[in-house]
Amino acid sequence: MLKYDYDVITVGGGLGGAALAKMLAENGLRVLVTEREVEFKDRIRGETMAPWGVAEAQNLGLYGRLRETCAHEQPFIHIIGTPRRDFRTTTANASPR
Repeated sequence: MLKYDYDVITVGGGLGGAALAKMLAENGLRVLVTEREVEFKDRIRGETMAPWGVAEAQNLGLYGRLRETCAHEQPFIHIIGTPRRDFRTTTANASPR
């Protein structure tokens, strides 16, 4: 019988699980990522990321890869019945995403 020794096992290799695994592995932990999909289907996975999530993605070194592959900047949000919110002027990190 083989013995495997991991510090952390993440269940799911989506944005959250993969980001967590990357950060932990870069900090010396032995990480296993489990994912049931062999290939992600063409579907929306995480429709939005809040401005503070952008800062976290930048801190984890994931932001560039997200922009290269699937992310689009959205400098504002406008929900019907509410004032338009400009993220560049209303977030602590002035993030236009």
